[in-house]
Amino acid sequence: MAEGEAAVDPAFVASLRGNISGIFYQPVAHWPPEKIAAEFRKIVRVPALVADEEVMENLLFLARKKDIGDLRDDVRRLLDEPALKPRAVVSTWKTAFALGDEHDRAVVDERLSQALARLTGQADARHSPFLEAADGIGGVRALGVLRPWHGEVATRQREVERERPNDHAEIERLDRLRDTLDGKAALIERKQVIRGLPAGDQIRELLKLYLAKTPGLAPWAARELGRAAPATVALVARDVLWREVQQMAPRGGAPEARAARVLDLRLRGIGLLEQLGIPLNEDETRLVRANAEMVASREAFFRPRYDWEDVLDPR
Repeated sequence: MAEGEAAVDPAFVASLRGNISGIFYQPVAHWPPEKIAAEFRKIVRVPALVADEEVMENLLFLARKKDIGDLRDDVRRLLDEPALKPRAVVSTWKTAFALGDEHDRAVVDERLSQALARLTGQADARHSPFLEAADGIGGVRALGVLRPWHGEVATRQREVERERPNDHAEIERLDRLRDTLDGKAALIERKQVIRGLPAGDQIRELLKLYLAKTPGLAPWAARELGRAAPATVALVARDVLWREVQQMAPRGGAPEARAARVLDLRLRGIGLLEQLGIPLNEDETRLVRANAEMVASREAFFRPRYDWEDVLDPR
């Protein structure tokens, strides 16, 4: 450590040991963004800590969990850090994806695709942190590896089933890997289709994914909407909430049930507008006030507050 530099806080480093995601997040939740940023900049100057996979993985997790945009450039510099171990590398990529711009995402996609290409043919590939993260941070380049790889594994599975029908362990391994690759590729494909739409159509599709709580996509949709121009989000959202939302409610059944579903969707959409800092109009304000008790009793549905952990570290 150079003269004049502050020492790393040992209590902060100790808190980065073990699993700090999901239900284990509370012991580190008290660290404010300013503290995390300060310790981040000290830790990355300590070679022994940079080489510590657990510490670095969790440090980068905290940076994106708290959405600390001030660390964007610091994370970019870590992209070329050779001392990082695999899970810390993946955590760095996730944080660059979360905090960065489209260029950062393209860099992450390129590096991920290279890592995935090196995995093909490895028996334990399904458990690699690179493959685990692929559907969260992958783009067109990662997809360009996953789809051919999926085809190769499917072909190999058929060959083993034909030539060694009693090799149940290998058939099961290939089947699970094939299914994993197919699922991750399909999710990336769906995201890429949406991201390729004109801005208004993209926001419309993202909003529908969010309103419907689409598995694997609703948190991503919420974060992507947060990156879009607020004025455009407001314009499209109001068109969906007041004109199109009836089409999202189940057809048939009791009119009361359908009306209740429409109300749920509208209030969930209004909750999103609030979280994005978009001022509500009179109709929206009136609807929230008229249903304040219900909204408070189902806060997790109407105002879920998805963060980057929900998008990139699903449990």
